[in-house]
Amino acid sequence: MAVGIIERSGPDFLASPKMARRIPTMSQLESPKLHRSAAGQFIFWGALALVVVAVIWMRLGARRGDQGLNHPGVGRPLPALNLKGLTGGATDLDLQGVEGKVTLVNFWGVWCQPCRYELPHIAQLCRDFAARKDFYLLAVSCPGGDGESFAELREETRQFLAGKKIELPTYADPDGATRQAVGMALGGMDIPGYPTTVLLDRGGTIRAIWVGYESGVKEDMRRAIEAELSKK
Repeated sequence: MAVGIIERSGPDFLASPKMARRIPTMSQLESPKLHRSAAGQFIFWGALALVVVAVIWMRLGARRGDQGLNHPGVGRPLPALNLKGLTGGATDLDLQGVEGKVTLVNFWGVWCQPCRYELPHIAQLCRDFAARKDFYLLAVSCPGGDGESFAELREETRQFLAGKKIELPTYADPDGATRQAVGMALGGMDIPGYPTTVLLDRGGTIRAIWVGYESGVKEDMRRAIEAELSKK
């Protein structure tokens, strides 16, 4: 008796007669030889699968962990930073204002779903390093399109933070100058996407860049921050 195996074909799952397998009879299933053969194959393929999974896990973990530190923009100075306090008592800041500080700048937006996932982790980092007077975390709320006023951005950001119960001072980049400066440092005209997070050393040089959000990135950021704070 033949059975079709389900395979992927375009947008649907289809049964493929070409991949039909023959089901063994009961006498074949009861054969000791078959049992020994099946057990040996099971052990072999199971062990091989574990090795493959372990190698993939290690390689993906290494790539993820090194992503921020190995970005092409690392080592370049940030040419400008001009942020306006938006919510939570944040005050206006420029490059001179963060001189001598290790600074993490996170560009996000309430309209950006990955940013929504990441922001609680950014807020946690802010709390974890709150006692460090030589560290700044700047969460920059960015509008989803043109034409949104500063007042509208402030209210939209305030409502989002209140709804999520996130306590985090936020900033605005009203004319986009800071995003353009980051883009220039990365060889473009603007940041590559949202969220984008940039770690600056005490001299304003980029030491790590994370574009997008993925699970575990908070710990990558934490390690990079701690490494910079340990330098005098």
